[in-house]
Amino acid sequence: MGELRMRHVWMIRPEWSEPALMPAQAEHHGDARLKAMPLQRLEVLHPDTAVLQVLNDAACPWIVWTSPAAVSAFFFWLKRHGVDTFFLNKVRLAVIASGTRDQLLRLYPEAGTIIVAEQDERADAEGLLSAMDRCIAQESSDWARQTLLIVEGESNRPTLRAGFEARGAHALLAVLYRRIASAWPESAWAEIAGSDPGGLGLVVTSSAAGRQLISAFQARGIALSQVIWCTHHAAIAELLQSAGATAVRRVRLNHQWLSYDLFEHEAHW
Repeated sequence: MGELRMRHVWMIRPEWSEPALMPAQAEHHGDARLKAMPLQRLEVLHPDTAVLQVLNDAACPWIVWTSPAAVSAFFFWLKRHGVDTFFLNKVRLAVIASGTRDQLLRLYPEAGTIIVAEQDERADAEGLLSAMDRCIAQESSDWARQTLLIVEGESNRPTLRAGFEARGAHALLAVLYRRIASAWPESAWAEIAGSDPGGLGLVVTSSAAGRQLISAFQARGIALSQVIWCTHHAAIAELLQSAGATAVRRVRLNHQWLSYDLFEHEAHW
């Protein structure tokens, strides 16, 4: 392992445009060395709740959340429309990653079994589909009987819905928020350019954010090796490495582990 040199870390996770409206997310910023530096803002959408009646009438209903933001937006949506959470008692629950599961348990502590990809490295549509395949097989059930409500953001990739439909399930959508680009100020880029190499870390939580940062670094002539890139997901690590990042660190996004992984323990991809 190399020398631990990072002095501070920027969290790239999107933040809500109106945070006061939304249920609290997990607190990652109790450590003064962590700073929120979102590349995107999230804006709440307000569709009607007709899709919930379809789900309520289904024989084998599921709700599948694709991110912690989707969980927050979902419970805000229910509250805004006066929908009691009692109906969740007869719905199966699935999430795409452990951070999304943690947010669900925070806002709905009565949740029973939650299906999730077994490892955060497989925290994507394919990983969740594999986990749900095992669940359906173990229960000797049939995909054709399942009705799944996917809770997501606008312009999400259709991989998960296509996977469910390819298996013969009935897939519904609740699109509850949109992402709005939020470029960093020039002062942030000046801080990166003037930092000691490896003294600043960036926690990248999505491939889209990774691509946006790679392009921005290249456009400004800043070497990707200027910072330490931190991520939870192998696909994001591969994206960064293929673009020329030389220091890519494996981290766990759970708030109980994040500071430890960033500042006390070093594990490279």
